Order: sequence, then structure tokens, then C-alpha cells
Amino acid sequence: MATRSVRANGQISWQAQEFFISNSLAGWSVGLKLTAQELIEVWFDRLLLGWIDPSTASFLRADIVPSTP
Repeated sequence: MATRSVRANGQISWQAQEFFISNSLAGWSVGLKLTAQELIEVWFDRLLLGWIDPSTASFLRADIVPSTP
């Protein structure tokens, strides 16, 4: 698992891209873990915060579950 420090503006960098995670985590580190679906899990200790989708350069929060039709 890779780690990144969350900057004061709430962002981390991953593979030359910037992703907003949360201002609340400024100064803390988050863990990044690649999944089989080509997403990157973002962890704070044992709490899954969400996923980075490199194909769309976006962060998907874990507390927002997409609705299925």
C-alpha cells in the first residue's frame, strides 16, 4: 500500500494528478491500494474513504453509493 500526505488544501497527488480528498485530513497520511477494477482505494487507518478513478481523474466517496436502476 502506498501512502500520501494530505496537503492543507485537502488534496493528494497520484501519478501526476491532483485529487481532492478532504480538508479535514490535512496533515495526515492516507493509504492507497490498487484494486482489480483499476480503481485506487483510499484508506484512513481502517476506514475506507473512497476510490480514485484514474480514467476520469475523480475521487468517489465511499459514503455515496451509486444507485442501480
